[in-house]
Amino acid sequence: MVRRCIVCKAWWLVKQGALANDIFTYYISKDSIAEPSKISFSEPKYTSFDRSGQMCFNSQATKIANVQEQPNQVFVADFNRCDAQITNPKVCNIPALLIDSAGSLTQLETLPRGLCFSQNGQYLYIIMRSKVFQLDLLEPDSALAWYLVSSLDTSYANFNQYYTAQLGPDNKIYIGKWGGLDNAWNIIANPDIKGVGCNWCNRCLRFPNGGAVTTPPNTINYNLGASPTLCYPLDTGNIKIDSMLVIKIHLIN
Repeated sequence: MVRRCIVCKAWWLVKQGALANDIFTYYISKDSIAEPSKISFSEPKYTSFDRSGQMCFNSQATKIANVQEQPNQVFVADFNRCDAQITNPKVCNIPALLIDSAGSLTQLETLPRGLCFSQNGQYLYIIMRSKVFQLDLLEPDSALAWYLVSSLDTSYANFNQYYTAQLGPDNKIYIGKWGGLDNAWNIIANPDIKGVGCNWCNRCLRFPNGGAVTTPPNTINYNLGASPTLCYPLDTGNIKIDSMLVIKIHLIN
C-alpha cells in the first residue's frame, strides 16, 4: 500500500493479476474502497505455473517491481503516487551466467521468488530458490549491473530454500525461508552498497523456538509520509471515481 495524498489521507492498494501481467490498483480512502482499475503490460508473460512471487515498492514509492516463478525476468516500472499510473516499464533478464554459477543443481533453481529495493532505491535484490542477486538500476551495462550476493547458506541436503524479502525499519533486508522448516533468516546488512559491500549476513537472525520460520511480514511503510507534490484534485477533495462501485467501510468505535 502507498499513501496517496496530503489532505485526503488515502492509500493505493496494488495487486498483481493472474495469468497475465495485469496490475490492479484500488483506491482506498478513510471510509470506502473504489472498484479497481487495471493496467496491462505485454511482458513478462505469466502462466498458470507462476504460483509464487513478490511485488514491492521502493521506499520513496516512485518505483514498483515484480517477479513470478515461471519467467526468469524482473519487471520494474515507475509509479505515480497521485493517480497510481505505472509507466516506463522495463523487463530485466537475469543473466544465465550467474544462474549457472555457484552450484545450481536443477532448472528449478532459476525461478525467482522474491525481491526487495534497497532503502535508497538504487539496488534491487532478487531472491531465487538458492541464490540472491543484486541489480544496480542505475548501471546501463548489464555485465556490471548484476552481482551474485550469495548462494546456499548451508549444505544442499540441509538447505531450506529462500523465499520473499522485506526491508526492515533498520534499513536491512530480511530474507525468509520456504516451508517453515528453518530457524533463521538471512540478512543483507548494508543493501545501499554495491557488490560485496552490501554485507550478506548468513543466518544472522535466529528464532529461539525454530521450525516455524517462513516469510517476513508485508507491512505498510508508515514512514512514507504525504506526497511531495500536490495531487490535484485529490488534495481538494474533488476526486472523481469513474466506477459506480464503491464499498463503504463502517468503523465501530
